[in-house]
Amino acid sequence: MDLVYHFHNFAHVSLVTFGQRPSEIRDVLLGMALVHDEVSGVALFHALLAFSSLHRHGLNGHTIQLKGRALQTLSASVKGDTLTSGKAAQHVAASMLLGAFETLQPLEGTSEWLLHTHPTVNPTYAILNLLSEVCDTVLDPRDPRTSSTKYQTHLQDLKSRVGNVSIVAASAEPTPDAMFAVHLYQIATQIYLARVSQSPWEATEDLDALVDAAFAGPIKSCSCEHFFPLLILACEAHRDDQRLVIVNLIERTQRDTRIRSIEGVRNTVRSIWAQQDLHKDDEVLMDYLGIMTTAISSGSAVPSFA
Repeated sequence: MDLVYHFHNFAHVSLVTFGQRPSEIRDVLLGMALVHDEVSGVALFHALLAFSSLHRHGLNGHTIQLKGRALQTLSASVKGDTLTSGKAAQHVAASMLLGAFETLQPLEGTSEWLLHTHPTVNPTYAILNLLSEVCDTVLDPRDPRTSSTKYQTHLQDLKSRVGNVSIVAASAEPTPDAMFAVHLYQIATQIYLARVSQSPWEATEDLDALVDAAFAGPIKSCSCEHFFPLLILACEAHRDDQRLVIVNLIERTQRDTRIRSIEGVRNTVRSIWAQQDLHKDDEVLMDYLGIMTTAISSGSAVPSFA
């Protein structure tokens, strides 16, 4: 019961996934976990112990064993009879605790999951994972650590992986929309990685061919529900004809009732262009992230680029 005590008094504070008042969800989870007369309850109990053990002892053999038991019983719980509302709640709670387990541990992943699929069956996830890795990896170009061989090697590896990401899914029939989304994110990630990692003391990387190919593609006639690539391409629109393509793209997207409001993105793009025009005659390299940060923070609320 030591781990239950630790969860009650200490580990529950790390349940940031559940909001600002973890003590309330703690009491609910403990109440559900201690009634483990069903398989789903056993899964929740082991998931709670695994989370508490990770918080107290770190990732050791016992912690992994507890998580493995939680996964096994969670898998078994869905193979039995029809779930009642109580069993379903325990099942969901166990899954959420296992998700919190992954958030808490500092590693990229562990090896005890029941199944891994290689290669990834969804290329959209692959490019989004690479984009996340780019954001986690890139340092301010003025940081002395950027001159290390290890960092430069990692950057080159990232550029290679982004450039070679598969656009076609390993299984199932890829839809044109899905393939377009992956291609758009691939181009945007390539551009973003090049811009945020370039040194202010070195020549700007030549991305003209990549940018021209993007502006000559489907964005000239389609709408775009993917706001991050749209933002990155808008940052590369320095000519009037390129900016017209972005303006038309935003207007078509705004008319598409299936897509959420793009007004926040439109205002951010306008602000970025205004900042770029102010600095276009400067002799020093334009501060890419500085301009983007200024533009995004200029509104009353930060727009969603998901």
